[in-house]
Amino acid sequence: DLAFSTIRPAPSKRGQCPVKNGEYWAAGLPILMSDGIGDDHLLMREGIGGAVFNATFSDLGTALDRVAGIMRRPGVRQDMHALAVRTRSLAIAERLLNELLDDIRKGSRGEQAVGR
Repeated sequence: DLAFSTIRPAPSKRGQCPVKNGEYWAAGLPILMSDGIGDDHLLMREGIGGAVFNATFSDLGTALDRVAGIMRRPGVRQDMHALAVRTRSLAIAERLLNELLDDIRKGSRGEQAVGR
């Protein structure tokens, strides 16, 4: 009925993007997650996709209550799946990769023009 994404918080984890979270959402599951991981925690702080708890577990009860509230919502499975499509779609990665490659190509052309 819910998923656990328990990654030990550390400064480097802010840049992490747990693929498993996207898989959980695609399967229709809200997530109980460590705070401060990737950008998923920002959504979950707003009650979107699940709930977060801090490293000391002092707010774990509150986080569990929030997830329970999400689980009671009508259509929660469809909402979680839609969140995965919106935030983890392969089309997003493809678009960003194409933008990056276009920028690299433009930069390469600019260097060639300068060198002539």
